[in-house]
Order: sequence, then structure tokens, then C-alpha cells
Amino acid sequence: MLRKLLTTTALILSLHTSGRASSLLVSYTTASGGGGIERYSLTPQSAGTTFDTETTPVTSLTAVNNTAYWATGTRIFSDSLTDPAAGAGKTLLSTIPFAGFSISDLAVDPITNTYLVGWIAPGLGWFVVQYPLAPNSDFTIFSNDTAPIQGLTVVGNTAYWTEGSGIFSEHLDGTGKSQIQSFNFGAVTLNDLAVDPASQTYFLAAATSGLPPLIARYPLTLNSSGTLFAFANSNINALTIAGDQAYWIDGMSIWSENLNGTGLTLQETLPSQLTPTDLAVSLDPMVAAPEPATWTLLGIALLLCGTGHRRSVACPLSIKNQN
Repeated sequence: MLRKLLTTTALILSLHTSGRASSLLVSYTTASGGGGIERYSLTPQSAGTTFDTETTPVTSLTAVNNTAYWATGTRIFSDSLTDPAAGAGKTLLSTIPFAGFSISDLAVDPITNTYLVGWIAPGLGWFVVQYPLAPNSDFTIFSNDTAPIQGLTVVGNTAYWTEGSGIFSEHLDGTGKSQIQSFNFGAVTLNDLAVDPASQTYFLAAATSGLPPLIARYPLTLNSSGTLFAFANSNINALTIAGDQAYWIDGMSIWSENLNGTGLTLQETLPSQLTPTDLAVSLDPMVAAPEPATWTLLGIALLLCGTGHRRSVACPLSIKNQN
């Protein structure tokens, strides 16, 4: 009897998993003019697998609710990360309807079921446009801008992006556009940004003469002072936050670090034939684990159900139907 109880309890414990089956996605271009997306686990230096291949470079990438979204210059695609065909089941969401335009960045808002796209329109300017999250939908102009859009991201009901030497925000309903930060001193290049809503801060990948490429952290308040988060060896062209960690591209390497500034980790060293362009992290939700005593009581209940002691035990329906 005791042996059966212990075996049952151990089986239940083994079936419970409280971890994440999460993914690190990296978009790239190749010397031949093609591109694609490689998929890795969050275990450092894990082997990658091909998620998608394209005949043109993949320039922008994001992941929301276990779905990847990416741009190939003039087109936006999506595909579930559970797609067994490794991107073959992708959906074409939109194609730029104007000749000569190209895409600089994109972001997805699952709450309003919309996505934002940065457009480069030679001779006309730069725009952020908003689409419903469905194929072949009509767009609306979200923002008219004065420089190429980078670092486009959505947190809560607000979009954030870099535009030239400034950082802007705007509510997703098209109201409240404001400039959060302006870097008017010296020659500063803003490459990407990511927002941490928990601390109300943003992380900025930038480069300036006299310093290595770096990531700095700023409060989400007007023209606030920042603090150094990390230096890099090469230009940081992509940065994202997932959970309590930041991830970024440094040359041919992917690095991660806890948002509290500890645990710097070399996640991946990318194959030399790929030129990385963007990255995204998809975290599966954590499932709260009951206390050990709860699992033990459940094991006892299932054991008693299995031995016919039903008068004093509330048995799960699936157990009752076995007898």
C-alpha cells in the first residue's frame, strides 16, 4: 500500500512541469541576398533549427503570444511557433501598396489585435502605419515622422520608437504623441530600444564617438538621465526584453543579462554565413506549482479512488469512470 502511494505521488510530481519551453528567434540575411529566421532554445549555446527561409533579407522580427511576425523589406508575415512545417504554414499579412517604399521595423499589440509598421518613403518622408491583425487589411497613418523609424515596440496601450536623435511615444488610439528623450549633444546613433513596464524604464542601444557601442537604461520620464547597462564589442543592432532579462545582438553573438545587471551570458554564437538583423524571445507562461503537501494529498486521493474508497474521497471524474 505504501509503495503504491509513493509511486503514485512520484508519478504526479513527474508529470508536473513549472518551467518554460521558450524560444530565441534570430532573423538574418545571407551573402546571396536571401534571409530567414533561426530558432534556439534559451539554453546557452544550444543548436539552432531553421524556422523560416526567404528569398529576400528578413529585416525585422517580433514574437507575441507564441507567434512570430517578421518583415522581408516590403511584406509582413506571421506564423505560429508550433507550426511543424517550420514556417511553411506562414500567413502573408500585408504588402506595402506603394512602389519604392520599404519597412524599417514592426511591433504587434495583441490587446487591440493590431500591428504597427515603420515605413520609409523616399521623397515623401517616414511614417508609422497601423493595421488590424488580419491578412489584407487596410492601414491608417499612426504617425508622421521626420527620420527613419527604429526600435518600434508596444507596451500596454502605448507605442515607443526612435526617430533620428529622439525617442517618442504615442497611445495606440493615436493620441498623446510626445518626445521622451532628445540626444542633441554630439553624434549619437540610436539603434534599438526596449521597454520594461515593471520598472517604468527603457533600454537603449546606441553608439557615439569615443565609446564602445553600449546599452543604457533610462526612466520613462522626459529627458531623464540614464545609467550604463552594458558595453558591446560591435554595433548593437537589435535589443529586446523578455521576462526579467535583456537580450541583444553584438556582432555575431547573442548576449543576455538580468535586468538587475547580473548574470551576463553568451546565449549563442551565430554561424559565420549569417548576418543577424533582429531578434525576439517567446516565453511560454509559467504555471504556478502547488505546494508539495498539496501534491501528496492529491496522490492519496487518486490512490484511494483507484482502490474503491469513494465514500470519503471526492474522486476526479476521469478516475471514477475507470471503474
